[in-house]
Amino acid sequence: MDHAPATIDHLVLPVRDLDLARVRYEALGFHVAAEAKHPFGTENACIFLADGTYLEPLGIADRTLTEIETRKGNPFLRRDQAYRFRVDDEGFSMLAMRSENAAADLASFASQGFGFGQLFPFSRMAKTLDGEIEIGVKLGFAADDRAPDAAFFACERINMEPLWSADRTAHENGVTGLSAVLISEENPTDFQYILQAATGMRDFASSSNGLSFHMDGADLFCFTPVALQQLFAIPSARTERGIRFEGAVFTCQSISALAARYTAAGIDCFLHLGRLIVPAAPGQGVPFVFEEASL
Repeated sequence: MDHAPATIDHLVLPVRDLDLARVRYEALGFHVAAEAKHPFGTENACIFLADGTYLEPLGIADRTLTEIETRKGNPFLRRDQAYRFRVDDEGFSMLAMRSENAAADLASFASQGFGFGQLFPFSRMAKTLDGEIEIGVKLGFAADDRAPDAAFFACERINMEPLWSADRTAHENGVTGLSAVLISEENPTDFQYILQAATGMRDFASSSNGLSFHMDGADLFCFTPVALQQLFAIPSARTERGIRFEGAVFTCQSISALAARYTAAGIDCFLHLGRLIVPAAPGQGVPFVFEEASL
């Protein structure tokens, strides 16, 4: 695990309709970047956070092209299409971890029995305040066959720093960053090895709630469905085993101000153990949890 990353890079959030997702995220007070198309048929409209992470609402721009590229073995599309088929067109399918060397990380994943597919590099044009630039990534995937609804990948960024400009990372809802990613599984310890491989962390905290990986920046919690319900008010009607991404926790400047904003806008939300919970809704496939940075 010498090369594996230990910082969350971004969340891949499948959506049925990217325009609807934009409306939802903007209603929640996020600044949403312009739509961008991938060369293999998907499209996104990202939300960049001040802590260097980002959210990737992912839509289908060209279904025929995605099917062709999936059959060619594109690992990103293979996991996206599997999630959409098994779970829903909206949700949280993949977690990207920050990487300095995605090829080395993929080799590490493979040596531990979790490597999935080949190294996947691609690039596209992106708009910035100064015009257009070419950005790219190199992706190395990790997956556990026992958990078909969740995948991880090491994400090596190429020339992406200009995307975190002040105008994109300032959000009306006061969100300053990602605090945690929430995963559910009936017996979390059954999946400790894929989580260790993906995070690059051998050490973790174990309790009756499940497993906690305290990483650089946001944490990763793999908790039982009962614990997620008790701690984050996230319900689970699952009957199948296997880890699944269930929600995201964000830091914000003021819970009371955010609750008042959402209530005035008619957005369903409620307080639970000092956190503000926003249940899933069209365009937002999983619950979002907001907490003040001091918590």
